[in-house]
Amino acid sequence: MFVRVVCLAAMLAVSGAAFADGALSALEAVRRSIERPHTPLEAQWIEMDVCGSGEDSGRGFLNSVRDYRSRDSLNVELLPTVRARLEQRLGGDPVAVLRGQRIAVFGPVRQVQINLYDGGVPTGRYYFQTQMRLASASHLEVLTTDTGEPLAARCDTLIV
Repeated sequence: MFVRVVCLAAMLAVSGAAFADGALSALEAVRRSIERPHTPLEAQWIEMDVCGSGEDSGRGFLNSVRDYRSRDSLNVELLPTVRARLEQRLGGDPVAVLRGQRIAVFGPVRQVQINLYDGGVPTGRYYFQTQMRLASASHLEVLTTDTGEPLAARCDTLIV
């Protein structure tokens, strides 16, 4: 049986959530969010595999599936301040360090319209993405085995 990190258990006890019984999978969070696109899901713990990651303008992104544009992907945004705090805690940039690991994240999940551009000009086309903006570095925990090793993500192929 796998054991979660002690920090996560303590935070969950404070929040009143029971991680083992109450955490959603990333895919379930995406599906629930799609069902109610105009209302964000309330903040809760979500267990996800980091199968892809990237960055843009100082922000980091952790994606639950290889292609962040996939309708099945939960995309967790790390604002620069949160990214820096995670870097200190993890000993490296979370965009690289967390790729290929299983994590738990806490926050609301929402649908975001992504507009498409051609040469900087809006095309009028768009797609929707399921996103969570991590509010604090304490809202992300790496899941570990009973020996303390990070759990490996269950992804076919990892991408950056």
